[in-house]
Amino acid sequence: MTGPERSELRTLIDLALPVSLTQVGMMMMGIVDIWMVGRLGESALASVALGDLWIWGTIVIALGLLVGLDPLVTQAHGARNREKLGLTLQRGLLFAAFLAVPLTLVWHQAPRVLALFGQDPALLEDAGLYVDAQLTSALPILAFIAIRQYLQGRALVYPAMLAVLLGNFFNVAANEVLIFGHLGFPAMGVYGAGLATASSRFVLLFLLLYFMKRSKGLENGWIPWNRRSLKLSGFLPLLRYGTPVALHYGSEIWAFQIAALMAGKLGASALAAHTIVIKIASLSFMIPLGISGAAATRVGNLLGEGKLELARHSAATAIAIGGGVMTISMVIFYLGREILPAFFIGSETVIALAAVALPIAAAFQIFDGLQVVATGVLRGAGHTLVPALVNLVGFYGVALPCAYHLAFRQEQGLAGIWWGLCAGLAAVALALCGWVAQTRRHWRQIEGAEPEN
Repeated sequence: MTGPERSELRTLIDLALPVSLTQVGMMMMGIVDIWMVGRLGESALASVALGDLWIWGTIVIALGLLVGLDPLVTQAHGARNREKLGLTLQRGLLFAAFLAVPLTLVWHQAPRVLALFGQDPALLEDAGLYVDAQLTSALPILAFIAIRQYLQGRALVYPAMLAVLLGNFFNVAANEVLIFGHLGFPAMGVYGAGLATASSRFVLLFLLLYFMKRSKGLENGWIPWNRRSLKLSGFLPLLRYGTPVALHYGSEIWAFQIAALMAGKLGASALAAHTIVIKIASLSFMIPLGISGAAATRVGNLLGEGKLELARHSAATAIAIGGGVMTISMVIFYLGREILPAFFIGSETVIALAAVALPIAAAFQIFDGLQVVATGVLRGAGHTLVPALVNLVGFYGVALPCAYHLAFRQEQGLAGIWWGLCAGLAAVALALCGWVAQTRRHWRQIEGAEPEN
């Protein structure tokens, strides 16, 4: 390993560790819901799984649009452009408020939409209750994401990490109180789980604002609100970068959501097992997702500073780290295939189904790590369209057709769905890593670092 690569390894680890912990903490909130609701039984768990499917299947579009902040913030920070940083955050917050309105309306339609996908009517009522309990929390979670991306783009990663870690303690307590009834509250079951999640999102935002103030997160990156904050043309760069990310995130998560709907057609036990495996896989995915965020920050900062060769070293190092950590996850999944599902539910049927799917999920861990870190690298360089197109082809041209064919035509059931997802992820990873290898030599300092006209 060369000197620059060793230096980048240390820098990326320093960035990636808190970002990964933040991502793990965000995912833990959903896992806590599944784990605690699992104590109510298989039907309740399946209902929450359907509600969670709709919540994240829609919020991911708004999240992707807000992640369009990344190249703008990272390169403006690298160029020390205070005005650009302040305007970008202000517009990100305004955009978050705008997106919260249609997101809330869409959430309210959850039972009707899920019914169109042929889901079990017995599960839809509780799924609707779980989603309705979260209607007020669209704005705080989107505002949290906008501020988190701004701080992360400036390499200020500890405020979000601390907010999420403390928010998790609140979420566990709120779930216990509201699901099962304590401290004078009635037992509200699935609806209580939704209320706990909604409350936790408000707590997350308040904690992030507090820690941002304590860490002086706006120092040298803020200007007073003015007419330019509302200038419509100023939102165009955010849309230009964010729309492909939203398409990318949306296509990826909806591939997994459609896979969950396929599992739902196999019965409540298959859906419960699929949900457990996807939650375990999603938890491990948070680590390379954190590395991806660190890669986007580091590559963007370096390009903003005009340090092109160092940016190329950083990209290669980040991708190598992503593949390495997911090798560990692969081993854990395989060895723990019968142990891990038992943490979520006591049903032997569900555990047995999950134990079949987990080794297949283990098989695609390395591919998942490589593709998400390569995506972060490209995002930092301002190349957000290619990952979106690659995901569309990989998931909808490979993963889902294979999953359907293997699950229903070849009658492999849940295992067939997971083999299809594995094939799609392999195709995406190979394509994106190849694209980075071929194009990084042509990277240049781009407009995120330039003064605004």
